[in-house]
Amino acid sequence: MHTHALNDQQILAKLAKSPQQGLALLMEQYTGLIWHIASRYLHDPEDIKECVNEAFTRFYFQRDKYDPGRASLPLYLSVITRNLAISRYRKEQQQTALSTAAALSCPEDQQISLSELRADVEKAMETLQPEEAALIRMKYYGGMTTKEIAASLGLPYETVKKRHHRSLKKLRRSMLLSLILLALLLLSACTYCVLRHYNIIPSLWEILVGEGEPPEEDDKNGKDKPRPLFLSSDRPLSQPDSGTPEAVSREETGSAVPGDSFSSSEDDSWDIPHSWVDGYGPVLSPDTTAYSLAEEVHFETEYVTGILEDAVYAEGNLKVSFLIQAREGSFSELASRYFPNLSYLALLPDFCSIYQEDLLLADTVSASTRHTGPDYQWTCLVFSGVDLPRQDSSVELSLTSTLSQESLAQIPCELGIPFTLTPAPVQETGNLLYELGDDYSILAVPRRENGSLVVSLCPFSADGVPAILSSLIWGSYGSKGEGEIALAGEDGSVYTGTCVQYSPGATTKDYYDWDFGPVPPGNYTLHIPYLYLSSVLPEDFSIPIDLETCTWEDKSWTVGSGSITVDSVTPIPLVPGQRIPGTYVSASDCPGERAWKICLKPQTDTSGPEIFDLFLSQKTDFLPDSSHICNAGSSIGKSFLEDDPQVIELLVRLDTFTRDPSSFCLTSDDPFHSGRDGVNYRWNVEPAIPLTVE
Repeated sequence: MHTHALNDQQILAKLAKSPQQGLALLMEQYTGLIWHIASRYLHDPEDIKECVNEAFTRFYFQRDKYDPGRASLPLYLSVITRNLAISRYRKEQQQTALSTAAALSCPEDQQISLSELRADVEKAMETLQPEEAALIRMKYYGGMTTKEIAASLGLPYETVKKRHHRSLKKLRRSMLLSLILLALLLLSACTYCVLRHYNIIPSLWEILVGEGEPPEEDDKNGKDKPRPLFLSSDRPLSQPDSGTPEAVSREETGSAVPGDSFSSSEDDSWDIPHSWVDGYGPVLSPDTTAYSLAEEVHFETEYVTGILEDAVYAEGNLKVSFLIQAREGSFSELASRYFPNLSYLALLPDFCSIYQEDLLLADTVSASTRHTGPDYQWTCLVFSGVDLPRQDSSVELSLTSTLSQESLAQIPCELGIPFTLTPAPVQETGNLLYELGDDYSILAVPRRENGSLVVSLCPFSADGVPAILSSLIWGSYGSKGEGEIALAGEDGSVYTGTCVQYSPGATTKDYYDWDFGPVPPGNYTLHIPYLYLSSVLPEDFSIPIDLETCTWEDKSWTVGSGSITVDSVTPIPLVPGQRIPGTYVSASDCPGERAWKICLKPQTDTSGPEIFDLFLSQKTDFLPDSSHICNAGSSIGKSFLEDDPQVIELLVRLDTFTRDPSSFCLTSDDPFHSGRDGVNYRWNVEPAIPLTVE
């Protein structure tokens, strides 16, 4: 299941709409980062915790002052935290003598030894299975969020979340709960989350404004105006993709998809950038300062070699792309040789800072995309809030790493890659924009590259409607219909486009390049067979299904301008440890695991896009006696070898020793897991874009 983090735009939108939920999202996303920055200056966990809470509190009350155009949200929070931490550090230095005297006056038998706590925790963790112990280390030693752990292990979010709860249960049997809490306080990179997990302290919302639900904010204008949808925070480009905020509901607008009754008012015009920087994308002003990589840079470590392939700067964002390859064999082979108790990530440098000589320009990655194979990893990183002056000469920067990507151990990996940026041209694109009604546009920018015609296709979508995906003819997670993007000439010639470096759900991609090969000059028409759109499901979306009796309510559930019905629910016989029939996954060894195939039938109005795919989560009640522990848990996914195009097929697996199958519900995707790609539509609009090739 998709595990990419929410972007700044979505968090800010949620803060404006629902402050309590928005604050929870903000803290889930950035507590680890804020804790890490505060811990650079402070050593007392209590001081760090107070600094973290104060940073979130200050941002909450001053959020109206935040300008996404000047800095990304993580960079802005980092600056607040750094200032608060330095202030606390200075006070700490002034009180050092008093604190030392107080410590010396404390009897030794009342002092707690950190080494003893570590030993007790390690002894308790020996009772866990290896995968359970690894999860605890990743979360509390490495400071990783649940969604980051799910991504690194290749497991569903719900599986990781439940495995985490089971692991903590087993730890409770080995040591006192109070000792666990105190140990995790000392070791955790996310102390606040631990305290909230056990309800030791109230939520930050209750600390800020008291108990109860957050007050509704009155609309000063008496109505909600759809706003232009330009992502200008932790995303490097200024147009939407699958990361669009929630679509306005049908009750508010009359429709949520094109072809229905929704239309933007005349006062709600939205500006589209009419300038372009190759490798970066659309920019708002032709006067934007832009730079690109002068030449590729090769680098190496003891274990890997690499190439810094591309770097481009505009609008305060620096995007760098590089390829890392194993020196010999595969990553797993090298890891087993040099780091037998760790993953292959111990081999790879973790680039996280940009320097200009000795000046730190950025130390926070605001977005990233990685493709990893047996012996390579291709990475694109985006650093926001980078301030480079406009100048005619080149700029010398350095991409640096101090540690490896392995979060379970502090493996030194000090590496700096010097690279040169030269001024990049900003192209006017006013005549290259193709409009699709009032709410959608596609920018088609052609260029020659190594003898081939490459066309950058960048979609734009207004606020309040589902967004065209940047991959155009691919769904959020790689699904694709029939047909290809093609270029047709006046003489009848046809050239098929190949998408360059396509990645499902890539957070650094707001547009893609399409390579059409050696196309001669002339007038052409660019044909797109259909478009994929994406929007979120309502937070209260729920389809209850009694898996015990395979029964459900005979009704339809509204999705956009269409609906969903349950077509069938079928139990699947399992043999522990063997392949689940009709799928490419195997059953666990847990005797309590059961599986079902759920088929959902989409129904769409003929005037609008068809519902093509749903990305759902699940919810079940725990049984009163849930002490049984196994590796089954619960999961939901699309794992069938053959798909029926008429329905959406889901594989559901439950450990029925701990969960009640009769309480099962399909729900909208977990907001900490994805929160954006709840539904994909396929819009058979077939744009035909005129294009002149020089």
